[in-house]
Amino acid sequence: KESLRRTIRFTKVPRQSLLTGRTRGKLNPRQIARGFIDDRIFCQRIEEKSEPGIALCLLLDESGSMFEGNPSRHKRAREVATLFVDALGSVQNIELEIYTHTSCGPQDRDCLVRYCYGRRNREVACISDAVERANYDHQAIRTAGELFRSNTSSKRPRWMIVVSDGAPNGRDYEGEPAIKATRDEVIQLRKSGIRVLNVAIEDYASEQIFGDSWVLKFTNMDEFVPQMTRLVKTLLRSTSL
Repeated sequence: KESLRRTIRFTKVPRQSLLTGRTRGKLNPRQIARGFIDDRIFCQRIEEKSEPGIALCLLLDESGSMFEGNPSRHKRAREVATLFVDALGSVQNIELEIYTHTSCGPQDRDCLVRYCYGRRNREVACISDAVERANYDHQAIRTAGELFRSNTSSKRPRWMIVVSDGAPNGRDYEGEPAIKATRDEVIQLRKSGIRVLNVAIEDYASEQIFGDSWVLKFTNMDEFVPQMTRLVKTLLRSTSL
């Protein structure tokens, strides 16, 4: 948490420009000789306007396989979500949205996206355990994208980080058709201006869905939290806050 906060403090240092040839301000030693011509021998420092900040979205897989392992993948993902809220949730120029997805309804045929934290919900405690269920990834990504757009500023670069540990899998929903449906939704989100990254906890069809250059494989759960912290620090440093 402190590491993330230090990164925020670093990126928020205001940029300054030096304006020379001014008629008032601080005396510019390099322009003193010009005093024989006119009075433009002063300089002024002004702060440049900062960029609009950044909007971050975490979309966490909450299917049954996420609860395997000791500690479970879900527990690590929940630690990351809590860390981000603690470190970034109150920063003025950072908009943070966190959603999870699993399935619901008769025979788990429906997609359930839960709003865990963000503009409309400040209670991260709603990230909780779930029973073993399916994951309809394309619908989850579509719904999360709609929520992300409606709850953040269009003036800020938007990054969605999809954390998942398995291929799309549900009732009559698997294989290439499910992969294609998910890939199509990712493409549509990117066309709308949202940059979509995948953090793959297990090695599966990530490249087919998100593209080689948009996939990070963090398969070591002991290193998962620091790896996610480094990823977000990199995104923060790429944007002036």
